[in-house]
Amino acid sequence: MQIIRFIADVNVERAIVDYLSENGYDVKWIPDYDCEILDEDLLNMANVEKRILLTNDKDFGELVFL
Repeated sequence: MQIIRFIADVNVERAIVDYLSENGYDVKWIPDYDCEILDEDLLNMANVEKRILLTNDKDFGELVFL
């Protein structure tokens, strides 16, 4: 069975990240790495690492379609 991998943006609450981690999901939380990462770079990181992006940032909708 393959583990679902997430990358959580800075605007995702720590409680959500903790919940996912405690339930066996692989979660990378951006505040642990780089709080000033650009949206484009974060989206690229998610693609390269094959992670599902979790965010509350509505600007990503435009980036995904471009």
